[in-house]
Amino acid sequence: MTEKIFVKNVTEIYKSLDFFKKLAIGSIASNAILGFVVGYMILAPTIVISESEKQVLSFSGERKEIVVTEKEIKKVAKDFIMRRFEWDEYSQGEIMANLEPLLTSGLKEKMADELKKQHDSFKSVSQYVGKVQITVDADGNVVGVFDKILRITGNLKNDSTNLEALQKIPLLSESQILMKVVRGSVTLENPLGIYINSVVNYEQN
Repeated sequence: MTEKIFVKNVTEIYKSLDFFKKLAIGSIASNAILGFVVGYMILAPTIVISESEKQVLSFSGERKEIVVTEKEIKKVAKDFIMRRFEWDEYSQGEIMANLEPLLTSGLKEKMADELKKQHDSFKSVSQYVGKVQITVDADGNVVGVFDKILRITGNLKNDSTNLEALQKIPLLSESQILMKVVRGSVTLENPLGIYINSVVNYEQN
């Protein structure tokens, strides 16, 4: 009788060990699968979803490390010059809205004040930019040299007809600005994450 009880106890122990063994194997397998899924989600391309005309479209976006080169810095600097110094009709709000994606938070207020002061001087003129040249020195200073073409509406008297005629007079001046750039958050409007942190203007007549 004692021997049968012993055999029964041993059998139950082996059954318990087998159960815990299977449970451990199942737990390890589940963790492995979960780790694989998480790793795939981290490394897999980003799924971008957009909605257009009641249709939902999705596509994969490749993850890439953004490498900023001197060429990219020059491109952002030229973009800043065009947004800042070129307009058909001077509008402080419109110019500032165009500049905001390229400016650090510390420069935005200063730039807004500068644009506000220039409103009365430029409200009746249009301005264009040409011959933009960008250089980057060893210290990371970005220098932009460019022509500003200012067109002022003036009243000129026509001697042959003795009538007033409106004529836009182009005024050309060479300008130079020194810019400091910093890295910041990557956004839809600033995909490289390059921001203008300070600007110094040098006017040349």
